[in-house]
Amino acid sequence: MLSTFSLDAVPAPLRPQALRDAFAQNPMPVQVRFRRTTDVRAAFATAALGRVRVERFSVQGVTGTALRELTTDDTAVEPAITLHWLHRGALTVHHDDQVFSLTPRSMSFTSADLPLRMTQDHECVMTTITVPYQELRLPVSAIRAALNRPFDDSEPVAATVAALVDRLTTDLAAAPDQPWEVMEQAVIGLMRALVLLTTGNERAASGPLAASLGERIVAYIDRHALDGSLDAAHIAAAHSISVRYLYLILRRREVSLGEHIRSRRLDHAAKLLSDPAAAHLSIAEVAYRSGFADQAHFSRTFGRRFDVPPREWRLRTTARTRAGVENDA
Repeated sequence: MLSTFSLDAVPAPLRPQALRDAFAQNPMPVQVRFRRTTDVRAAFATAALGRVRVERFSVQGVTGTALRELTTDDTAVEPAITLHWLHRGALTVHHDDQVFSLTPRSMSFTSADLPLRMTQDHECVMTTITVPYQELRLPVSAIRAALNRPFDDSEPVAATVAALVDRLTTDLAAAPDQPWEVMEQAVIGLMRALVLLTTGNERAASGPLAASLGERIVAYIDRHALDGSLDAAHIAAAHSISVRYLYLILRRREVSLGEHIRSRRLDHAAKLLSDPAAAHLSIAEVAYRSGFADQAHFSRTFGRRFDVPPREWRLRTTARTRAGVENDA
């Protein structure tokens, strides 16, 4: 299930209070204190995957602090761990008597049953994943040990989590009515491994990593699909498995490697061709940026998928865009 919130339709003078109200109504209520606001903009998207919650926040034009201060009424709060992944902006985080900073592409864990204060300067774009402690099936001491330790999203398991969440948020927005809760255990397995790796327990992390190998491979393919050199050998080497075992895993998931890569590349090409900001790109450049080495092969493949050649697709989609703008005017 996907729910969204945006300030776009809210008059500018009312946006600060509307933003406060939105944070207060979050499943884990947060108080917002503003020091300065300028042209406030905000959008949230929240997805429930069974017991896992994935949220993406974008708040611009705000300098201030978000607080979660627990009271005696909060003693029944279910312990849950949250992974914070910052995309843009900078955050100073006060959590459980610890202070640390998050910069773009960094991640860190916090816990829902501990006080939290986050201070931003003008802008914050962040994704969070929240999983109840009991779903991780780890000792509380192991979970607590992973808190307040920032790390980069380029680390292998973190990069896989990032790619999986990126794919989830994109696909959820495109098809919110699909049964996305089937991804719950994949996300939990990766979160369990990430907690263990954060505390240096690589041996214990091997179990959940093995269980999530299929999801991690598909996420890796999605992340690198536009790389024209991507092939089975590269993918297998990145996961320390043989090419034969790679194909076995993909077959179990009913994924055709060639078709999957081709589909991702064609989707990207279609978006580029539909984007007025990319109108200056030649068809050959669109093909190259989408992972195709040969323009003729790209054009044939694109035509089979979309029933029109790339040039005609561009003309049709940009014409519809212009017509929409004229109608809005």
